[in-house]
Amino acid sequence: MSYFCDRYYKSIKDATVNNVLDIDLILLTQCNQRCSYCFMHSNPRNHDYVNDDVLNALAKKMVEYKKPVDLTLLGGEPTLHPKLKEIIDRFSHVPNIRNMDLHTNGRKSLKSILNKRLTIVFSIHPEYSRYIETIIKHIQEVQRETRFKVKVLYHPFFKNQIAFLEKN
Repeated sequence: MSYFCDRYYKSIKDATVNNVLDIDLILLTQCNQRCSYCFMHSNPRNHDYVNDDVLNALAKKMVEYKKPVDLTLLGGEPTLHPKLKEIIDRFSHVPNIRNMDLHTNGRKSLKSILNKRLTIVFSIHPEYSRYIETIIKHIQEVQRETRFKVKVLYHPFFKNQIAFLEKN
């Protein structure tokens, strides 16, 4: 990995669109769902976290980059990370972060991590539509406090499971 970063860092910087570096940061591999189509094969027992040294180095590199950065915090399910609030606060202080998104399945409350620089992206999966009431409750908790988006995953495996969209 070090070889990749050292060798290609300049090339990646030169190839960014409109000089914006778009980074997807996978915080952990743990998830509270086991989606049949998940490329991560995350599960509740897998607890691999990105370490603090990597997070600190990444934040430092972003500042050195001096051009706009779009940062997306992902998982597994990032709300399961025990230091999520600290991570969000750390990157909130990076002055050139233009957008910071957190992608979540919405099953956990997000009140404790709200931050004015953060956009929460609720990703609704038909396979877990039985949790839609909980997800709606969590959307309502944050809707006046921060920016948010709702994305619905439509997958051919679940072509007949869109009834949950009919709920308010």
